Amino acid sequence: MSIPIPITSLLGLAYIIAACFLYISLSSILSSRQNTAKARQLKCQDPPELKSRYLIGTDLLLRLRSADKAKLFPVGLIQRFVDVGDTTYKYTLPGGHYHHVSTMDSKNILANLATQLKDFDLGSTRRRKFLFAREQVSDLNLEETHVQNLMRALNLSLTSGNWIESVDLGVLFIRLTLDSATEFFI
Repeated sequence: MSIPIPITSLLGLAYIIAACFLYISLSSILSSRQNTAKARQLKCQDPPELKSRYLIGTDLLLRLRSADKAKLFPVGLIQRFVDVGDTTYKYTLPGGHYHHVSTMDSKNILANLATQLKDFDLGSTRRRKFLFAREQVSDLNLEETHVQNLMRALNLSLTSGNWIESVDLGVLFIRLTLDSATEFFI
């Protein structure tokens, strides 16, 4: 025995779904227009795009995953910049309908984190988690001690020819992050 669903309930559900779709579409268009206007105002150039062989960028994600398994993740990241031929590029991740921007340009990083923070949108997810004092970020001497400690740890892994055979940077970067975060928040 099935319970009949009134046609008005189905019609109401269709209206709700259509309204949600319309809201998401319009907010995406509005956000895109606002970002374009802001970029024009700041005289920003559109960075080159890291092209994906597949529609949604799964190959980019798989390349980084295999580099991570081979303990070559930093090399994989640098290879992306080499592939694009620039210090800044944009790309799309699987499931994403907007571009992400990656940069290793120190001026862009400084602008994002310190001098022009209000001009850049970190997104709602990062905005909730990203708290720091701008004065501390722009004081790079504060970080120098921790980077020197990282370099000393790498020196212990040098072979006779001043090369490092294999090292897991994950542990060292976690230590660097903890040292830096402790310095920032104390």
